Amino acid sequence: MKKLFSLLLAMLMALSAFAGLGQALAEGGEGKVNLVYYSWEDENDYIKPVVEAFNGKQDRIHVEYRSFPSVNSEYWEKILVMLAAREPIDIVGVNGVTDYANFYSKGVLAPLSVPIKESSYDLSGYGPLVAQFGIPKENGEVEYYGLPHRRGVYAVFVNKTIYEEAGVEIPYGGWTWDEFIEIGHKLKKELPDGRTRWGTAPRGLAWNSPAFGAFLQGQSMLDDDFSNFRDGLLVLNELLNGEKASSPDYVELYQNPSQVTAGNFQATLLASHILGDWGVTNMKRYEREGTMDPSVVWDVVPLPYFPGMQNGTTYGSAITTGITSYSEKKAEAFEFLAFLCGEEGAKIIAEHGTMPGYQSEAVRETYLNIDRTKNLKAFTDAIVLPEGMPHPASSDLTDMVRREAELYLIGEKDIDTVCADVETQRKEIITNAGTF
Repeated sequence: MKKLFSLLLAMLMALSAFAGLGQALAEGGEGKVNLVYYSWEDENDYIKPVVEAFNGKQDRIHVEYRSFPSVNSEYWEKILVMLAAREPIDIVGVNGVTDYANFYSKGVLAPLSVPIKESSYDLSGYGPLVAQFGIPKENGEVEYYGLPHRRGVYAVFVNKTIYEEAGVEIPYGGWTWDEFIEIGHKLKKELPDGRTRWGTAPRGLAWNSPAFGAFLQGQSMLDDDFSNFRDGLLVLNELLNGEKASSPDYVELYQNPSQVTAGNFQATLLASHILGDWGVTNMKRYEREGTMDPSVVWDVVPLPYFPGMQNGTTYGSAITTGITSYSEKKAEAFEFLAFLCGEEGAKIIAEHGTMPGYQSEAVRETYLNIDRTKNLKAFTDAIVLPEGMPHPASSDLTDMVRREAELYLIGEKDIDTVCADVETQRKEIITNAGTF
């Protein structure tokens, strides 16, 4: 009996030790708190190094980074289902203003004003982007439900080889939209092998940001005056359908977005590619992996400007990361968030070719040091206006404007009808959405 009791006791102790080991493994190692962090695969090149740096600098917290594709909004659909099911997720990549407003309205993000205040976390490094992730409350205060780990800032990537062969000066000092249209038309060319070399392919503007004309002139979809929306649509129509068209048509841009933009640029079949700062990461990867035609010599120039605008103006958005509202490890999660979105994480993100949300002179120099032969000041020194503001109507407004722009660009509506319809629907959407 004593032997049997001793055997049972030994088995219980072994099971207990195994359970403790399992718990330790679940916590990222013995004595560590494990945080699960989800984002989309496009972020991997710069988020993974930040996670590795954080895990290596201290031994109390382990961040486990996971991601899946963002194609056709796969990430945002899946992650919201997982959050609704309260899957074990502590930190979540949110993206821009529309997704930020959507995540907030679903109650899946934790408020951050208390840890920000208690840790004396400095928000000044985000500059004007602060307005894009602050949610105004009824008492007049502002609450934050995420911090920007990067900022989407737009410019134009050019193939210098095409420009120089055509005798066109590269517009490092800036250019107007009219000049952009003219140059794109000049650089478009039918090649002897039957392929077309396109001057432009503004897929990002036509699909993602058809309201860029308003954004660049300081207007948002929530403003009383949204009239400069028209300016951007007229530019897009000329690029896609006008006498000086230099781009594939809207249907082609929509159906084959990667091929007509990134694919053609790598194959020296696209002269000018409007893209966000993450394009630097992409270009470096294309060169590293050998997918870029050796004849392509790329550089970056400012986004074109409209009359009356300041040269060097662009638009952008705070790309945020938040803490899940149900996480039981919020203090540890905020410690990582402060690292990711502060100067330390910002320098690592900058090293990998992407503009971080937090800005300082050290971060700027780190970004420029990626490649001093490139005009990366088109990003670091740009005047960045907000692409949008958080609001309950953000998602519906974006969808409506995109839908109406499409009807114009495929010839189903004229410009006056589209602008009138946008105004009518915009007011209805804002009124019906109310406030947070």
